[in-house]
Amino acid sequence: TVPAPELLSAELVPDTLDMDTSKGLLTRVTTSVGLNERDLRDAAADQVILTAKQSAIEQGILDDAAREAELRLQTFLNSLPQTGDEQVIYQIVARPPSGF
Repeated sequence: TVPAPELLSAELVPDTLDMDTSKGLLTRVTTSVGLNERDLRDAAADQVILTAKQSAIEQGILDDAAREAELRLQTFLNSLPQTGDEQVIYQIVARPPSGF
């Protein structure tokens, strides 16, 4: 068996999240309680990343990754030269994902 696939990281592509927080009511409220605009943008970016991760999991990215890892590793191992008269056939199985 191989370890279960997992999302290790997710990042926004630089310059792809254009957000103006200077005129909104939320900005006025958050700045009055001590958060600045940068903190608000960072929190929004974190929420976008979290939503993207959840969406990827719901769309089956971990299942696809598991199948691809199984196939590639199995193909590689079965292509290795073998010695002796008996043929060894490798079968690879990924552990199920542990969840998000």
